[in-house]
Amino acid sequence: MKTVLLLSIITLSYSSGFAQHWNVEPTDSGHALVLNGELATGSEVGVFAFTEGYWPIVVGVSAYSDNDSTIVLAWPDNPETEEIDGFINGQDFLFIGFDQEAGLEFEIRKILTRGLDYLTKSGLSFFVVSQGGYVGWPSHWPDERIGEINHSFLIMDSEFLQNFDEIAILTPEEVVAGSCLFHRLFDQRGQGRVGLAAWNDDPTTEEVDGFRENEEFHFLVWNHQTNQESEVIFDILRGDSVWRDFGFTKVALSLAEQAVENSPSLPSEFSLTAHPNPFNATTTIDLILPETMQTKAEVFDASGRRITSLINGCLSAGKKRFILNGSALVGGQYFLRLETPFGIQTRKLVLIK
Repeated sequence: MKTVLLLSIITLSYSSGFAQHWNVEPTDSGHALVLNGELATGSEVGVFAFTEGYWPIVVGVSAYSDNDSTIVLAWPDNPETEEIDGFINGQDFLFIGFDQEAGLEFEIRKILTRGLDYLTKSGLSFFVVSQGGYVGWPSHWPDERIGEINHSFLIMDSEFLQNFDEIAILTPEEVVAGSCLFHRLFDQRGQGRVGLAAWNDDPTTEEVDGFRENEEFHFLVWNHQTNQESEVIFDILRGDSVWRDFGFTKVALSLAEQAVENSPSLPSEFSLTAHPNPFNATTTIDLILPETMQTKAEVFDASGRRITSLINGCLSAGKKRFILNGSALVGGQYFLRLETPFGIQTRKLVLIK
């Protein structure tokens, strides 16, 4: 009886046009979600499901709200349309709120108290919720399908990434050819991986708006809290090192410049220097290790592309010397990245030609 009454309230609320910020077309056999907790007065709540490789899509909105609870109805995908416009049975989801007074969206944290923690037709779930920080997604980079062909990227989790940050992939001409929202909830295996589709250039237009075959790529990350973009270094773990039609690449990201003070304390005997710097042909890299340890040293260009690996193995204690030959490189800024059990160190190198 309570379930029938609940669905009757929801149906009446939809017909009266309760939701205004998000527009969702009702389909059939929705999942009712009852939220109890303090949210901004007059907030609207959206339910977002994740489609691999693309932005999350809104599949449900507030249908009823009073001082005690908010009822949200999520709608399943309509199988008669090609476009995915609803949730798939068993799909995970998240709540996003809209503060009508502030005109901003905000994160909603949820704890399941009864029912299912995933979406299913004719489902019913109850949550205790609390309001998180304001977010502005998907807004920083446009999520647009440019051409007809894409290269798929699987981006692994990294400590510097925060939920609701955005990741963009750029062409050599600095054109954003794809972007994705990062949220650890999106990976059903709990490993924090997200998918990103990088689109090809539209050959019917004069403007370059995507990738061409065999072009190099690089990434930017936008921090939603500081509203800042950051260059990132990427390691290719598997797949193609350049953009290809229907290609695949698995990558791990790290910040291009990581402050020494944010790393674990280094012993006084540890040292990393490059001289001369700036240099115009070769530079000598001196490394002093206080003990035998696993060591990885690589050089990246300003876009985050790995140029060369100097060492990747176990080195004994003492002073080590490496020569970086820049004769085949273009002039500009590079980064020397050293990874040891003591942490990660980065040194800026400048090649003058």
